[in-house]
Amino acid sequence: MGVRKIYQAVEFRTLDTYEMVGGIKMRIEFRNSSPAPNARGQYTTEDPAVIAAMEKSASFGTTYKCIHTETFGDPAPVTKKAAAPAQPPTDDEGAGGAGEGDDNAGKEDPNAGDGITEVPGITTIQAAREYLVKNCEGNASKLPNGTAVKKFAAEKKIKFIDLA
Repeated sequence: MGVRKIYQAVEFRTLDTYEMVGGIKMRIEFRNSSPAPNARGQYTTEDPAVIAAMEKSASFGTTYKCIHTETFGDPAPVTKKAAAPAQPPTDDEGAGGAGEGDDNAGKEDPNAGDGITEVPGITTIQAAREYLVKNCEGNASKLPNGTAVKKFAAEKKIKFIDLA
């Protein structure tokens, strides 16, 4: 199982820094091609030696920070758990036919989903994206559409109960 981390420069659109990785000085380049004026440079790595060196560095937390961590190589169990929240929309569709029975099903969902956070008041994909970026260290460029937003929310165990 591997780990992929995305680091972001705190203040700069582009940033070149050097870190000692296994006794060798390595150039780390933070880049961002977004036209947004407040876009910050990012660097992605899967190399455990680079990750360890970057997180031990004095620059970590001041010049750059980790904004996203993902594990890969064993995502199947996570995907199966993420499929479970996909079933509640089916229950919500049934809510149009029978309101009271589905209200009880909605109450069972949080108990069945151990740790799922329900967020009310989010009605659009854009609002959901902004919530994830602000509260879950999501990256807006990694959430370009509704499918990506819903998948990331499921990974973070967040359910937007008012999102259609």
